[in-house]
Amino acid sequence: MLAVDPPFPYAACFHAQQAAEKYLKATLTWHQIEFPKTHSIRQVLDLLSQADAETAAGLADASVLSPYAVDIRYPGDQPEPDLQEAHRATDLARKVRDAVLSMLRAL
Repeated sequence: MLAVDPPFPYAACFHAQQAAEKYLKATLTWHQIEFPKTHSIRQVLDLLSQADAETAAGLADASVLSPYAVDIRYPGDQPEPDLQEAHRATDLARKVRDAVLSMLRAL
């Protein structure tokens, strides 16, 4: 979504948030930790800290992805993310993916 011309930063940010959220919720499921319906990465990381506090703390910066779950889909007060912001969002999603896969491989 960022490599095409023109790029789609809105969509990239949304999907980055969704990927991070799903990886973290899959980890909670693996650990049999129940979670509420939420798009808050911070809330999901707080729950993950019950099973792996170090990983949860290391992923704290991914909390900035939360607004992309809903806020970004409704134009208005929010400025459109630029390419730098979209690349940061996708980098954070990859960081979450890599941490979760590493944690699960170690189990």
